[in-house]
Amino acid sequence: FNGTSGACPQVAGTAALMLGANPALSARDVREILIRTAQKNLPSHPDWVDNAAGLHFNHWFGAGLVDTGAAVDAARGW
Repeated sequence: FNGTSGACPQVAGTAALMLGANPALSARDVREILIRTAQKNLPSHPDWVDNAAGLHFNHWFGAGLVDTGAAVDAARGW
């Protein structure tokens, strides 16, 4: 159970927790928080780059692994 089949419910659950912590968040806020709090899941992979905004991105992994704790903490203060 991996790939998008596993990732979608995990991200949806994280978004629900974020909205529980701060119901005023917009969909754009949720996306912004998720990308800013994501962690590199395989830091040694050669495709990681930092974009102009200083956010890391990988064509295989996107922004990386969702960090639910960090996302909910960020949502509280957003």
